[in-house]
Amino acid sequence: MAKGRKARDRKKQGKLDHRRRLDKKQKWNSTLLARQVTPKLADKVDKVCDLIRVRRFAEAEQLLDRLDTRYDRYPAVVEAQLYLYQSTENHERCCQAADRLAKLTPRDPDARLMYAQESMFCGRIGIALANYRLFLQHWPDHANVQKAKNAIELIEPECEANVQGMGFGDAGLELLVTHEESLECIQSGQFEDAAEKCLELLKRAPDCISARNNLALAYFQSGNIEKAVHVAQETCRLSPDNRFAEATLGKLRFLSGKEDEANAIADRIVVNPPTEQDPLAAAIELLSFLGRDENIVVLSEAAQDRGIADSRCHAMGLHHLAVAQCRLGDEKAARSSWKKCLKAMPTHVDARENLDDLDSGQGHAPWSESIGKWIPRAICDNMFGSRSDIGKAKHLDLTNDYPAVAALIPAMLDRGDPLGREMAIKMAAADGSPAMLDALQQFAFGSRGPDAMRHEALNILGRRGRVDSGPHRFYSRGKWTEIKLFMAEINWEATQCTTPGVRDLVETGTEALSNGDFALAEESFNRILDKEPDNCCAAYNLCVVWVERDGEAGRRRAQVRMEEIHDQFPDYLFAPISLAQFAAIDGDLDRASDLLEPIFDAKKLHASEAIALFTAQVQIAIKRQEFDSAEQSLALLVQIAGEDDPKVARLRRLIDTASRRRGLRRLLSWV
Repeated sequence: MAKGRKARDRKKQGKLDHRRRLDKKQKWNSTLLARQVTPKLADKVDKVCDLIRVRRFAEAEQLLDRLDTRYDRYPAVVEAQLYLYQSTENHERCCQAADRLAKLTPRDPDARLMYAQESMFCGRIGIALANYRLFLQHWPDHANVQKAKNAIELIEPECEANVQGMGFGDAGLELLVTHEESLECIQSGQFEDAAEKCLELLKRAPDCISARNNLALAYFQSGNIEKAVHVAQETCRLSPDNRFAEATLGKLRFLSGKEDEANAIADRIVVNPPTEQDPLAAAIELLSFLGRDENIVVLSEAAQDRGIADSRCHAMGLHHLAVAQCRLGDEKAARSSWKKCLKAMPTHVDARENLDDLDSGQGHAPWSESIGKWIPRAICDNMFGSRSDIGKAKHLDLTNDYPAVAALIPAMLDRGDPLGREMAIKMAAADGSPAMLDALQQFAFGSRGPDAMRHEALNILGRRGRVDSGPHRFYSRGKWTEIKLFMAEINWEATQCTTPGVRDLVETGTEALSNGDFALAEESFNRILDKEPDNCCAAYNLCVVWVERDGEAGRRRAQVRMEEIHDQFPDYLFAPISLAQFAAIDGDLDRASDLLEPIFDAKKLHASEAIALFTAQVQIAIKRQEFDSAEQSLALLVQIAGEDDPKVARLRRLIDTASRRRGLRRLLSWV
């Protein structure tokens, strides 16, 4: 038995040794694979580089994202990312790419040197110092050795000061690197890894308050809101004088649905504001989340008087100041602050997008933080699925299932970014509770956000019976006006002809009209009217024949006949719609609107009537140069007729052409 057992043990050990050899071989092969580039991949990478050289950065990034999904272990793809992010001066993304490249190609000195350099640019000098030293250790004869030595000489004193300031002791650099790696993970969205790094650091340095602050943020972004708040509360208890922790707790209380508690913390901060740059930046961020614009202006001006050394903190403060200034109505000052922000930090995305939004006139600006800082991605995935498809959310019970999110809806509508507002509208509509409808109503009748979004909220309220068709006081294109809501039920049922033989004549006439055979069309519709003198449809189509065939003379003839139809059959809606279009052509826009106004009060409309109504509404809005109204009417038309309807494409061109002409007239106002 002993011999048999020994034989089995030897056989088992042999299998284990063989598996280890295979694993080692596979690892070696994977390393070789990481260095190989197929001709097909080489062509695609060359295309990316060509796009970068001609500064078509967005296209290059889209192509790189697709390549990275499939070829994530190929250094050529990561090197192209480095080229892109260096060209756009996006040091944070460049640092992430350099880190990946150094791990993919551990024997490449340039990848290690690049990672050290980009870490230094991102302010993570501990990681930079460790990698510069590693570079010198492994490649002492490299051409860039002196460059590495110069960088080390520059950052060593600052690293030593940071180690002492954080109380890391003998293992200072190692702990500083772990701390900065947690920051790197937070910056790149790897929040679970960030939490692990923070916990690892706290095991060895339990008194590191910065690690506790970062742990709270990592927990929040991972969806562990209760843990995040608990850590922040414990941090404030352990270090009551730490103003950064105080501001962090205030922000987490707000984002967890406790706005009153967050405002209480903000009140204390306003009375006794912090003086150091990081706590001051965190305090201003908290005030921005709460929408306390006047307080932000006061604290920001005080911060500018004291001066902030760190360019990142300075840029963030300028961004929040610009948001507050814009919300308070001083767009000129806001533009100036955003431009200063981008000068201090060219990669500040929110500042750039706010300025772009102001230039385009879309109406989203200002906002301070993107939706990713309001609601953790993990919670979004739980609500809408892994793809966060908010459009498919039919019903949500926010109050019971996601109370923190429910509490944020009014604030997101008031001061969220474009995606945040869109999500808030969809979530509030899917929830449908009185509180959520109240939030939508406050947003719809306010002045924050694009006209189209507030109009969408108003339509939701109309469908839920919260508001009638109006007219309602509505803020549009920078001024208050009155609008009416379209609340009719649309039906697609085909109308049936009652007289035998008429149906065939209708088909013959409409087909002939669409083919341009006006003689046959006119004959068919006249024969219908001989059989059914009160057939409004035939009379209307006969007018269409005259207009399309006879030009201006036909229009005058048709207009007279339409007036007769409208007088005799007031419920036949195509007549007033056509008369409104004629009035718009003649420049009588008031009469055009008066003719359409009663139709908006209709309880039911056939789809063809609704399509004709919104076609006329778009045309009238273009004549009035009310392009937001034209866009809203076109959006409703698309919902009914579909994007492929020829009328939609034609009206789209009319709006674009008219709006360009208006812009040209403004530009050449001296002509």
